[in-house]
Amino acid sequence: MSGHAYTFFNQMDIDLLNSARAMCEVKHIDVHPAIAILKKYEGALVEKGVHHLLRRLAADWGKLSSEFLDENTIPAAADIEDRTLQVLILLCKFVIQPPFGQTTPSENDVLALWVSIFSVLVKKITIHTGEKVMLASKTMRQMQSAEFGDTSDSGRKTDCLFMFGDIELSNIEFKKPNISQTELGVQNRKNIRLGRCLLEARAAFGVEAPSVLMADVSGYVAVFYQVVQMGNVAVAGKATRHLVHLPSTEGDLLEFLFSPSLAIIWNYVHHLEEQGPKLRRSKDRHVTAVSKAKLELGLERPEAETPRTVVRRFENNVTLSPTRKRKNSV
Repeated sequence: MSGHAYTFFNQMDIDLLNSARAMCEVKHIDVHPAIAILKKYEGALVEKGVHHLLRRLAADWGKLSSEFLDENTIPAAADIEDRTLQVLILLCKFVIQPPFGQTTPSENDVLALWVSIFSVLVKKITIHTGEKVMLASKTMRQMQSAEFGDTSDSGRKTDCLFMFGDIELSNIEFKKPNISQTELGVQNRKNIRLGRCLLEARAAFGVEAPSVLMADVSGYVAVFYQVVQMGNVAVAGKATRHLVHLPSTEGDLLEFLFSPSLAIIWNYVHHLEEQGPKLRRSKDRHVTAVSKAKLELGLERPEAETPRTVVRRFENNVTLSPTRKRKNSV
């Protein structure tokens, strides 16, 4: 929640502020069976170091794989252990020899590390990088253009967009480590505006109480938050009090084994994979209802006409960058 929003809620009603915070929290996002698996490897890391831990993980992963060598699917518990071991192997290799050496990682370096972890955990959804345009933001900008005049109706580019088929689910924005508080604030406001676009897209095809789970990443640290609808206001707040981190040193790796970071990442992916099919069904029902309404309206009139589109006013929600100026409406 921005400083301005915090001041507004605090001045108006502290209970309202607490309600907004509670709406954004995701219960049990920091709980997952993977935590118990991580803790088993503390001794190997502390006693013999990261190189030994990597060999131990590789051996355990090979042993687990051999147990289900001829199976197309494996039990849920074994699947969780399998993917947890894969994540730990990736992180050990990164700690031992980061691809960018001893230099400060770039934004693309940071994105590549996080996406490699997400890629191990996803099954039903897809991950899109490379400045992909978010279609939901394009729709909102078209609404802006119609309401305010001569503004760009092109969509906003995203760093890491998660999708289920053609359904846009979530976005994560990335920055390199040690950026200024000002840059962090700009990144956060941009991503919240994108979350607002996704929220509006879901409301447009009839999703009740829509929400969007997102994250901002600076280097190896991420904050996960949720954008929800509170009356006629979109509110963004932390999904959990825990910050998520990926290790870049041996000491960080030990901290990672005892933190809820992997649990939060895994539950974030699980949330999106559960949400995707539900949004797909809602959108399909909406498209069918619109098609039927158009057909009925056309049959009722001597001259078939396309039903007038209901105009949704964008009001004062802005998706333009702070440096862009909009034309005053007349």
